[in-house]
This record gives sequence, structure tokens and C-alpha cells, in this order.
Amino acid sequence: MLRPTTKLAPSPFALFSPARTRTLFIAAACLALAGLSLLVPSAPTTDPWGWIVWGREILHLSLSTVVPRSPSWKPLPALATTPFALAGSAAPWLWLVLARAAGLAAVVAGYYLAKRLAGRAAGVVAVAALVPGTLWMHWMAHGYAEPLATGLLFGAVLCELSGRPRWALVLGSLVALARPEAFFLVVLYGLLLWRRHQIHPAQLAACLIVVPLLWLVPDWLGSGDPLHASKVSRLVVPTGTKAALAAVGQAALMVPVPLTVTAVLGAALAMRRGDHRLAGIVAVAAGWGALLAVLWFAGYPADGRFFFLAASLLTVAGAAGAELIVRSVRPSRQVAVAAVLAIALVPFLAERTGDSVIEAKAALGRARLEADLRTTLSGARVALRRCDRPTLPKGLGWLKGQVAWADDLPLRKVRGRSSSAAHFLSRLPHEPGMRLSHSATVTVYMHRTRFVLLSPFADARIRIAGHPGLRLHTAAAAGPWRVLVPASTRGCSAAA
Repeated sequence: MLRPTTKLAPSPFALFSPARTRTLFIAAACLALAGLSLLVPSAPTTDPWGWIVWGREILHLSLSTVVPRSPSWKPLPALATTPFALAGSAAPWLWLVLARAAGLAAVVAGYYLAKRLAGRAAGVVAVAALVPGTLWMHWMAHGYAEPLATGLLFGAVLCELSGRPRWALVLGSLVALARPEAFFLVVLYGLLLWRRHQIHPAQLAACLIVVPLLWLVPDWLGSGDPLHASKVSRLVVPTGTKAALAAVGQAALMVPVPLTVTAVLGAALAMRRGDHRLAGIVAVAAGWGALLAVLWFAGYPADGRFFFLAASLLTVAGAAGAELIVRSVRPSRQVAVAAVLAIALVPFLAERTGDSVIEAKAALGRARLEADLRTTLSGARVALRRCDRPTLPKGLGWLKGQVAWADDLPLRKVRGRSSSAAHFLSRLPHEPGMRLSHSATVTVYMHRTRFVLLSPFADARIRIAGHPGLRLHTAAAAGPWRVLVPASTRGCSAAA
């Protein structure tokens, strides 16, 4: 008779399996590169600044999401910016590091997803197509949530392919905290898992309840309206049939056309061989796009950038499909087919690479502009405290969060006022190096005679409409920025 063997305790070195070690190394490398990226001028803009401010307010139990326009509430970033607020003034930089690291990790995940579907060449094509993708550079540079959500989406698909459906559902639920329409897909996937008996009903219920609660409850508490985020979005993003048609056109061109074709053809080839994985991914991307189109034509705010996550998934599918197409022909013809596909794809990638370079330069310029504003605000703290709420000329709403953060204010308390330099201000985010001539005159429309005006007009003459004789005192200055207060206001001129 054989004696029962003694079950040995697992070795502590089992925790460091090759796969886990590789994952930890990739995560550490992405964080390190993201940290090093802060050595160049860096700064959040509109939405990221709002999430950073709201993280601090949540920590202090004083959340106020009432904002005249952007940003609108988004739960996913708040899960990170709230604990980051414990770090005080380092919070914005921690968020930028996380957002950029997540974007880099998303590219790596895209590589592994394409490689798993078709091979290493597909992974390389996926990376080459993702990095210069539409808006990717802008969102990576300024800390938007889309690259983070894309990485979570790729992770969810990889978990499903690896036989870990519960993790796939959790990651999919996190994606739905960045894009609300993704919740419909999460519900369908959760019900499919429940039907397959791959998830406990309580786990499914938790995901399906927590996501809507995080979208609705904090914004409700911060604004008094559970649908406040939707209303803010409608103020910023156009609605209606015309806007929907434009958004559909933008979405259709977000993925390079050759990769859209190879995704469909590759899925058909894979299905012939009994492999339904690629077809499933293409179906998810197509279903996501169809859902958005229905919502847009039904009155949902319409913008092609909402298709970004699905477009990223379709891009990876197209890369995998391209390799499957090359493999499907005889070896003697594979080089020729690969060359044809490359020739078709290169012009799209070249154009987008050029756009990414332009955007990278603009992002550096915006960061320098924000650095000058940060210096100016630091030098004018006394004036800001004594005189009045800060006022920005309209058109600079993307800087509102930085002012609110620096002055420890809710976003709604940073005012915006019209000026005669509307054209200049509309171009400033895209050409942040622009300067007005010192001989120019800018009229700012203010009814009050007590204010703190944050002026980006350098040494141009500032005239206050309705008070043409009002003299202004410069409380602080850096780069093109001037903190201007009425010289006649008691205590303000002395504050300098």
C-alpha cells in the first residue's frame, strides 16, 4: 500500500513566478518612466485639474461639483485623486505620474493582447498604431483618464482570454467608471458569466450596483442633482442630429482604415479555423460604436472622442487581423502581402505621428504657461486673500482648476469674464507661446470695482469696461501673467 504523501507548503518563491515577475517589472518601468517624464514641463488641464480639486474636497468632506461648464464628475479618477490629496501639494504630480504610467502600461497591454491573438508582429503593429493615435499624446501629457481606462479595458480582455472572468468583470466595471456607456456592456458580460455559472450572483450584483452609485451619489451630494454630470456634459458637448452625424464620422476615422479592414477580415479567417476570440473583440468594438451612435441620435452629447476606448480595442484587433491575413497566404507570397498592408497603413501612421509631435510641442507650451501662472499665484497669495475671488478672462476655463487648487477654492468660485481678446484666448491653448504686443489694448468686461484679474496679456494695456479711468496695480507677475487689482481698492495695492 502506498503511503499518503505529505502536502508541502508552497514555496515563498512561488510568488515570483516568471509571469508575475514580468508584470511587476513592467509596472515598475512604467512608473519610473512616468516619473522621469516630469523632468520636462508638465501640467494637467481642464478635467484632470477638476478631478484633483475634487479629490481634495472629498478628503475634506466638502465636495462641490457645481461648475458652470467643464469638468463634469467622473468616478474613476476620484478613486486615485482622493488618497493622493493626503500628499498635499504633491497630489497633482502624483496623478500625472499615475495617468502617464497607466497610459504606458496600456500600450504594453495592447502589445500582449495582439501578440496573444496572432503573434509578435501583430503586437509591434498594435504599438505602432496606438502610440500616435488620435488625442493619445494630449491625454497622456495632461493626465486624462482615457489612457488609464484603455489599459483597464485591455486588461479585462486579457483576463477573459486567460480564463479569469471575475477579474475581467472587475476591470470592466472600472472602465465603466470612466465611460458611462460602457456600463451597458458590463451588464451584458456579467449576465453572460452568471448564465455560465462563472460568477456568484452577489458578486455580479455588487458590480452592477456600485458603478451607478459612484456615478450618481457623489455628484448628487456635491451639486444637489443626481444627473448633474449629464447636464454639464450637454453644456459642453453638442447634441442633435447634426452633431451625431459629425461624431459618427469622427469615430469612423479614429481607427486607421486599413486596420478596420484587417480586423474584420482577420476575424473571419480566425472563425474559419474555429477561433472566435478575434471576432468577439471586433463584435465588442462594433457594438460599442453602435451603442454610442444610438445614444447620440437619441440626444446624448455627441463627440467622436467618446469612441476612443473602442477604437483602441479595434486597433489592436486590426493589428492581429493583419498578421492572420499574412499567414493565410502561401509562404512565397507573405512578404508581398505584408508589404501591401504596410504601404496602406504607413500614410495614416505618418500623418498621426506628425499630429502627435505638434501636440507634444503644444503640451510643453501649455505646461510652461501653467508654470508661469503657478509662480504668479504664489506671489499674489496676499492679494488673492484680501481682495476678492480670482477672475480669469473667458476662454481660459482649462486653467480654472489650477487657480482653484492654488487658492484652495471650489471650482465654481473662480470667475470668468468676457474680454475683447476672445480670438487670442481661443488660440492660446493650441499656441501657448503667443504674446500680445505691449501696445495692444484689451478690454475686460467687469461690473465690479473690486476684483483680482489674472491676465495672460503680458504688458498689453488692460481697460475695464464701464470704468475706463480705473487704474490697476500689478500684485505679481511671471511670464505673460499679471495679477491685477484696482489700485484704489483699500488693502489690495498694499498686498503686493
